[in-house]
Amino acid sequence: MEETIVPAAGVAMEPLRMRGVQEEMWRNLPLLYALPAALARASAIISRFRPDAVLGTGGYITAPVGAAALVRRVPLFLQEQNAIPGRTTRVLAARARTVCAAYPDTARLLPRAHVVHTGTPVRADFQDRAREVGELRRLVVFGGSQGAHRINVAMAESIKTLLDVDGLAVHHVCGQHDLEWLHGFRAGLPTDRAARYQVDAFVTEMAGVLAGADLVVARAGGSGIAEMTAMGLPMILVPYPFAGEHQRFNAEPLAEAGAAVVVRDAELSGATLTRAVQRLAGSEGAARLREMAAASRAFGRPHAAEEVARLLLEAA
Repeated sequence: MEETIVPAAGVAMEPLRMRGVQEEMWRNLPLLYALPAALARASAIISRFRPDAVLGTGGYITAPVGAAALVRRVPLFLQEQNAIPGRTTRVLAARARTVCAAYPDTARLLPRAHVVHTGTPVRADFQDRAREVGELRRLVVFGGSQGAHRINVAMAESIKTLLDVDGLAVHHVCGQHDLEWLHGFRAGLPTDRAARYQVDAFVTEMAGVLAGADLVVARAGGSGIAEMTAMGLPMILVPYPFAGEHQRFNAEPLAEAGAAVVVRDAELSGATLTRAVQRLAGSEGAARLREMAAASRAFGRPHAAEEVARLLLEAA
């Protein structure tokens, strides 16, 4: 996705061939070849571009670039989007100038690093758009850029009942894989119900979609949470159950703060989703929605991008 989006934004991009670390050791044999080549290419890029600072946003691609920056004594900054730091962040944190953390408790997990609670940067169109939430009138459902099949199935099982909520409109961003099936499902709804159920594979301007939401059902990825809390949105979060369950640790602080209801992936069904949404519907649910929205606004860091940029500019 970045190969299309980044150049289109007018930002130069250098591809780097790299692999992530797998749990089964034998699957890491290709790293014996990939890592030295990636380190050499990253070093060459840094030598040619001559940066004043390097910012790594996590993931395995940051490892060779961050290592090359440290070797060349270029100030290295890391931006950690998740509550539990990823492997790359843990390896590089102690030698980085600063780790910009999305969660305040991340600092205790990186005792040898300089950690600043900046939040996760979001695009400008997510900033300063928090609004007062009233009764549940618009529900937005999404599972990331590729969708989430588990959430899509639960929505298909619950949508007829959810649309019994007077005036409720649902915008479901489902990913490409389930689009045809859900379009067919929508076509089978009564005309008045189908008009209140919008299904899209992908939405480029997600800020515009979220701006009108009273409640969001979503996975608990770091970027998505940053965007939703920047806009002060109440959430029903369904953490992705794999990859070390890191999304569960992202979601739990929001539940503790009162900004989100967490439904485990294994427990998600049409019935559980319906109950979770219905508890927040009507006049009684509206009071809870307002409390969740206030907690979400308090948790959000809509100007994290400026804070990270300030730290980078100070180093430069």
